[in-house]
Amino acid sequence: MVDAVNLDLAVQHLNASVGAVLTREQLAQALQEGSVGRIDSKAGALISSLFAEIDPALILRCAREAEADLLHVEHLYRESLADAMPSVPQWEQSVAHLL
Repeated sequence: MVDAVNLDLAVQHLNASVGAVLTREQLAQALQEGSVGRIDSKAGALISSLFAEIDPALILRCAREAEADLLHVEHLYRESLADAMPSVPQWEQSVAHLL
């Protein structure tokens, strides 16, 4: 992660209302692993809101910076749905042709 401008932008947005809870390393880890399972619960809760809060194009740029596989990113989205987050049609439409 030499240049993490997009990860930083996403983290700043997710932290905006709560202070410095989430780090770019945690977001990158979740994108790489497709799960928040090994991340602090407060940071994990913020990551669960990623797809509802962040534009799909920015999420994809974050995934590229984190060197995360799109299938893992999609698994992270599915995990957020299982955690009662709302579905995000914009995300689903953005990646439908890529999966």
